[in-house]
Amino acid sequence: KDLKTARDTQESKREELKKVMAEAWRTVLDAPVVVAKAKAQEAVKDAFALVVTSLRAHAVETCHCGTCDQDVPEAVRARLASTLPDGATASITSEFAGVNILARASDLDSFVRKDVRGEVRLIWEAIRSARLAEAEAQGRLVEANKTLDGRDPDELRRRKTTLTEIGGKIQASSDAIRGHDDKIAEHDEAIARFSRRLAAAGTPELAAFEQRERVIARAQAVFEAAVERFKDTLRRRVEASGTALFLQMTTEKRDYARLEINDHYGLTIIHSDGRAEDSRSAGAEQVVALALMGALQANAPLRGPIVMDTPFGRLDRRHKANVVTTLPSMAKQVVLLVQEGEIDRAKIRNLLGGHLKREYQLDKQSARRTVVAAAH
Repeated sequence: KDLKTARDTQESKREELKKVMAEAWRTVLDAPVVVAKAKAQEAVKDAFALVVTSLRAHAVETCHCGTCDQDVPEAVRARLASTLPDGATASITSEFAGVNILARASDLDSFVRKDVRGEVRLIWEAIRSARLAEAEAQGRLVEANKTLDGRDPDELRRRKTTLTEIGGKIQASSDAIRGHDDKIAEHDEAIARFSRRLAAAGTPELAAFEQRERVIARAQAVFEAAVERFKDTLRRRVEASGTALFLQMTTEKRDYARLEINDHYGLTIIHSDGRAEDSRSAGAEQVVALALMGALQANAPLRGPIVMDTPFGRLDRRHKANVVTTLPSMAKQVVLLVQEGEIDRAKIRNLLGGHLKREYQLDKQSARRTVVAAAH
């Protein structure tokens, strides 16, 4: 299907290109015609001036104006003679030349300018895209043939039959859904008609019922608005708590400004310039997860202990120290399940100080027996 679509697109675009290229000669001649028009306009001006001079010279020579068919008084003749250039004479040739120049200018003005370069470029880009789509479709077809090579033809036919049957069932289900939708619409319309009839009846019982309905509807609207307001408030509180914890744990305090809850209810790092971080490292992911855990704990109506399993595996030395220092502020009780290679016990004890209440370790006594013992 994709292959046929790509080929049909190429064919239609080639036909469009033929139609557009039929006017391409206008694009080629556009610049020369513009120059020729400018020259023709200048020639028209010169020819007009020459014709005017010829008419004036004729009036001076014959004491008669051929334009208005009146004799020219001597005073007017003298004034006209003073406006003529030296050697000016009446000439029919100049009038014919002026007519020819006007005719050429008129022909040039009738030329329809059209630049088809932009349209050709768009059509060519569409053809190029269709060629790429055709190549991709052919590649997928080759891969599909390779996949099907050696398969049992009977099995392929059975699968095709099954696919056809499934398609038919889907179509039947879609038709049934549309039928049920139509019935629902009919019932809704019937309910609306019945409601209008009840409203027209105007009984006291109906008025009381409608009053209760309006009260319930308003109460529902108030409740829904309160829920949305609570969600927005809680969202801002979680963002603020998460930001505070994140900035305590991260080592990039100057570059990062805050955390922001995204559309998927995860936390996004926002830089100091307002740009969102789009490629977080594994360590940054871990710190953000810890900040989210602490923020949810801080804003939960019921707060319990936080239990973390191997929280330091992706963190470097500085991040580990920052996280350990922040742990006491995340909850009243935090339980860490760590491996020996994750931490330096002496450093952890020093960082936690009096916040470290208990420390246990797993003592392996045999392949089948491990006991929990107080750490020394």
